[in-house]
Amino acid sequence: MMRSALPARALRTAAATARSAALRRPLATTPNDANDTPLGTPVHPLPADATGRVAVSLVSKAGLAHAVVGWTRTPTSNGADLRPADFAENPAFVAHLHKVLKDHAHEDKDLIALAKHQKIGWMHVADQRNPPPWGRIPDPDDIIGSVQLDGEGKIQAHSYQPMPTHRIVSNHGLFQLSPFLHEKLVQSFGSK
Repeated sequence: MMRSALPARALRTAAATARSAALRRPLATTPNDANDTPLGTPVHPLPADATGRVAVSLVSKAGLAHAVVGWTRTPTSNGADLRPADFAENPAFVAHLHKVLKDHAHEDKDLIALAKHQKIGWMHVADQRNPPPWGRIPDPDDIIGSVQLDGEGKIQAHSYQPMPTHRIVSNHGLFQLSPFLHEKLVQSFGSK
């Protein structure tokens, strides 16, 4: 009697899926974990304009045009609740985000660790809201940009290039940076 290979194949597939899920960065953190950017990055809805649109910002300061991530008609304090169909991104914020990444991506310990593994070429700066399994390339709308490596596993300073297909808000919510880059972005709003 010949046994079907299907159960063994199904078990291998389930094991591979479990390993892949275990290698992913956790999408949520506890509120007490100050060293990680939580799923659903906290946002600050600012007062609605005459059209009823609510400005969404990473900081509570009003009056900083480049600090407004974008506008929505659905007020929220949780970035995971934002959806692309109801969100208009702010080009001034996007330009500011890319400037901060160009200035600081080469200092990010998470990117430095990945660079030591890859060594050469261009390495993607992935959006943390939907991290790919280890060794895989993120979806195009989840690649914030790329940095160039020097051949010895070091990120070349200021080599960051933005990815035009990245979406500030996707079906997975608002973009998320590494804790280091998120902190640099928020700090940049206080310096202007």
